Amino acid sequence: MVVIDAHNHLDNDRKRETFQTADILVERLNRFEIDMSVIMPNPLDTVTRIEEPNNLIFEAMKKYPERFIGFCCVNPFFKDKAVKEIERCLNSGFKGIGEIVPDAYQISANDGALVSLLRDIENFGIPILFHVGDTPYCRPKVIESIISELPENVIIMGHMGTWKHLLNDVISIAKRYKKVYLDTADVKSSDMIKKALDEVGAEKILFGSDSFSHEEMQGELQKIELLGLTNKEKKLIMGENVARLLKLITRI
Repeated sequence: MVVIDAHNHLDNDRKRETFQTADILVERLNRFEIDMSVIMPNPLDTVTRIEEPNNLIFEAMKKYPERFIGFCCVNPFFKDKAVKEIERCLNSGFKGIGEIVPDAYQISANDGALVSLLRDIENFGIPILFHVGDTPYCRPKVIESIISELPENVIIMGHMGTWKHLLNDVISIAKRYKKVYLDTADVKSSDMIKKALDEVGAEKILFGSDSFSHEEMQGELQKIELLGLTNKEKKLIMGENVARLLKLITRI
């Protein structure tokens, strides 16, 4: 079984709790027998910078091409420059966009800058990962206003909304939109994942850790183990789903 972490980050700022280099993350992947990981910049780094945060991801991809899958992240307010940066990244081998955190840019889901950016890149046909949680611009129903503009685009709702009181909205959205998927990163309990599994099916769930320590990674994996998955469900959630979405089948 191939195991892919569909949600993780690199951060080269040693002062932050989210500090994590490519070498540190590879060590963790090895320890927990994870084959590959999607890696993204820290969204906070993309608020005022365009290329530098994505270059960090690109360098990691070059160093560990069989371990890392890059997603690029941009601030929608950069407009044309943001589109050009996404094009640059895709031409360099990136496979998706994320993690988009509207609150980081103080931008609503229906803001013209974000909607315009997503429409400009819709024909790229790549997955977009959104942070979904209990903050003004990241709540499920707010994110749905973006999804409704891009019904043919693969959208990953990160964290399943994070909190139990948002889960029903997330599940409802995943049921209504064929190309909406949910990742398990930092979901607050395995019971939440189980409810989503029962209602939307294993085919729409991706394992993600969003982890910055061995303890956090171990906790995210334990949530999956507590689900009592069938072999088929486990293969789908732990790697096959994200491999299919990112067209990685030939690599694995």
